[in-house]
Amino acid sequence: MVGRTGFCIHPREALRGVPKLGGTKDVDIDALLALAPTHVIVNIDENTRETFEALRGRVPHVLVTHPNAPADNVALYELIGAVFNRERIAATLVDKLTLAMAAGARGGAPFAPRAAPRLARAVDDGGAGHYISNMLALLGWHTVPMQRGALPGTGQRSLATLGAELRLLSSEPYPFPVTSTSPN
Repeated sequence: MVGRTGFCIHPREALRGVPKLGGTKDVDIDALLALAPTHVIVNIDENTRETFEALRGRVPHVLVTHPNAPADNVALYELIGAVFNRERIAATLVDKLTLAMAAGARGGAPFAPRAAPRLARAVDDGGAGHYISNMLALLGWHTVPMQRGALPGTGQRSLATLGAELRLLSSEPYPFPVTSTSPN
């Protein structure tokens, strides 16, 4: 591996010496090309079309990914394992992911919601069909969409109006502070 984004941080020890080449939306194309990669992995939801266009034809292999649900990562692991001749490692990841998804669906994952009188509702800027909504659905949570592009404090509908008990905000591209809102 010759480069990564600043968001690619795990496994920490293995990536510590791999140069950061910007973020997902602002990849330093010149620095990346200077490293002469044979493959670059991009993601439709994370990287810009401009990044893809800048790399296409200049890097031998640009792998475009677009998982929309946790189960989509099974095929993604298998693809990346085959491309990089790491099928056994990919198979191990597939097994671990399959077990984790099954545990999450049973409520046994450490991050799954605890039993409650009603299902927790979470607000996701992407809404139904997006990865985070599908991940939360696997754990038994339901998401309700926020108005696209609405940020905290900009007058969007209240959590009560949305029917949500909890608001989850991504740490990118904006580092939101951790706060809690009482429904009372």
